[in-house]
Amino acid sequence: MASILIESQYLPTIDFFCELVHAEEVWIEAYESYQRQTYRNRTKILSANSIIDLIIPIKGGRKHIPIKNVEIDHEQKWLNQHLRSIRSAYGKAPFFEHYWDYFDVIFEKKHQNLFDLNWETMTTCLTLLGISKEVKLTNDYHKTLENNVLDLRSVYSPKNKNMPNWQYNYYQIFGNKFVKGMSILDLLFCAGPESKQVIYKAIKTKS
Repeated sequence: MASILIESQYLPTIDFFCELVHAEEVWIEAYESYQRQTYRNRTKILSANSIIDLIIPIKGGRKHIPIKNVEIDHEQKWLNQHLRSIRSAYGKAPFFEHYWDYFDVIFEKKHQNLFDLNWETMTTCLTLLGISKEVKLTNDYHKTLENNVLDLRSVYSPKNKNMPNWQYNYYQIFGNKFVKGMSILDLLFCAGPESKQVIYKAIKTKS
């Protein structure tokens, strides 16, 4: 198992957690410049009709802001839209009521900075999954890494057509065909306590 360096994500993808649990050591990039159109400020959930992109608006929208300085634009009504979309998609999922209050508490805080929101959603998800994993923050930025560290920054991206392929499966409440690449919310609300085993049993078949 390799050590990995990966960016912070908003309500991270299932694949994000697959990387975390199968890595020897996990680092979150804390000193990069913000990159638009990535999972840093967005995630995907599955509704009855389609895949829904949940996107957090950023103040200014500039690309080269240090990630820790990126502020959420609360003047836009994104939060209500996210809450409605999540409840609409998963309100009748088997484990929605079991987990939702944990996320509701996070959203009520209305974090000023994106990085802080991402950190809390990630650590909360690890707790709900029952996964004990130390996750460290970088102390500075390195363009190139040591040979024993796998650079996964921006590898999991809506724009990357060659993302690593993790094989996993669980019952989804919508559709007849399994849809990959969803937020961890999809797994938690649909599979509940079995979510941990889904992640640990996942197999990486392509990189």
